[in-house]
Amino acid sequence: MTKAPLACGFFALLAALQPVLAGEPATLLPPRSQDQTKPTEVNAGVRITSPSAGQKFAPGETLLINIQVDKSLNATDVVLGISGMEFTGTTRLDLETYQARVTIPDGFSGPSTISAVALDADGHELPGAPITISVAPTTSAGRVELAQRYYFLDPSVESQQLALTGTYADNIQRDVTSSDSGTVYSSSNPAVVRVAPDGLARIKSTGIAVVTASNGSSKDYAIFVVENAASPLPPQDLTRQFGIQQTANRLEKSNVYALRNVVITNSSRVPVPGPLYLVLTGLPSGVTLENMSGITRKVSPGSNFISLQLSGDGLKMGPGERNTLTLQFLNPNDAAISFSLLIVRSSTEP
Repeated sequence: MTKAPLACGFFALLAALQPVLAGEPATLLPPRSQDQTKPTEVNAGVRITSPSAGQKFAPGETLLINIQVDKSLNATDVVLGISGMEFTGTTRLDLETYQARVTIPDGFSGPSTISAVALDADGHELPGAPITISVAPTTSAGRVELAQRYYFLDPSVESQQLALTGTYADNIQRDVTSSDSGTVYSSSNPAVVRVAPDGLARIKSTGIAVVTASNGSSKDYAIFVVENAASPLPPQDLTRQFGIQQTANRLEKSNVYALRNVVITNSSRVPVPGPLYLVLTGLPSGVTLENMSGITRKVSPGSNFISLQLSGDGLKMGPGERNTLTLQFLNPNDAAISFSLLIVRSSTEP
């Protein structure tokens, strides 16, 4: 069942104002008494005949809306509610037909529901079945931006609504959250988060997922970390998502110190959420990493690790982003320095 979009008093006032807009005197309708029940059922005698449900339009276009009302309803006016746009009155063409022209705002995009409510002489509201049309720009957004990019959630949370804004030519901004606006969502881990075409992200389990929101060639990302604070996610080996390059040893201070530069590049297509750690395993006996952040307890216990400093907001490493650091080894015995590198994501130290 569909309820009328607004209270009767508002519709009655709009109905009374229609003659004024046409240059005729208006007679205010009597107020509805408190014991009268508002209609909630759709009236089959009130029908939107055009546009058709699902019809596509572009911002700036004019909607020609036609409404058919059965004579038996003795309607005196029809008022339209259009989501994302202003309520509007109609012009009566004959005993059964009403019409309205509405210009879609330049800044609007996405689904829009049109509701028609006929009014009889006693001010009763007679709502017809609504229809939903689709409004999409004719070009893709030059830039898109999510209202929120990070979600640190308890697994008890069921869903989160994403909100995506697109910036177009002439700096026009539109809500492009819905797939009706040409937006496509994908999740790096659907077992953790799945996103519906309307941008509703549903939480499926604990874990980490990166949601990509794409509109044309423009993209933005939302990172979801779903974990119980009392039982954090275990460390995750993400080494395969990175490219790692090392330079040769450089000796300083009479061969006691050895320096080695390491360049780490996110080679995946999506951001990698932090905290991130570089873990060195297999260091020879007697060789110490002087600038280590600590000793691992969970990942290859007893290994040296360094906390990676992330640029920007400090919460992620973006696609193609690089992190360069210098490893400083104390090597008093001049041993051959060899080791393996792991890149680990962990909510707590590894």
